[in-house]
Amino acid sequence: MAVTRRIGHPYQNRTPPKRKKPRTSFTRLQIMELEKRFHRQKYLASAERSALAKALKMTDAQVKTWFQNRRTKYRRQTAEEREAERQAANRLMISLQAEANKTIYDIRDPLCMSNSSLHALQNLQPWVDDSSRSDR
Repeated sequence: MAVTRRIGHPYQNRTPPKRKKPRTSFTRLQIMELEKRFHRQKYLASAERSALAKALKMTDAQVKTWFQNRRTKYRRQTAEEREAERQAANRLMISLQAEANKTIYDIRDPLCMSNSSLHALQNLQPWVDDSSRSDR
């Protein structure tokens, strides 16, 4: 039994794809109003969206898409800010620990050596590796 094969690319017989709609440019006033509204309200009900679209001479779909895109941008920005804050806090903690280890809890510090209470506290540091202590 012979199998008939099509000649050419398998997608060749499909209808040609629709042309992509060109990017819509919004006016500065429209963007300013959309941003103001977004700052107050991240999600719009359909009636609110229709009223805003009408006021800005835009379509419902344009307002809906703009808000979806803006929420995505907002989430990305806030995630980046949280990550930057977390890294800054980590750097601060590391520098504070290093400073504390260097000044207050250094075993060679004469204050620690002469004061038995401070010397004992130095030995209770949970963040200092046992191998780094030279008093044992």
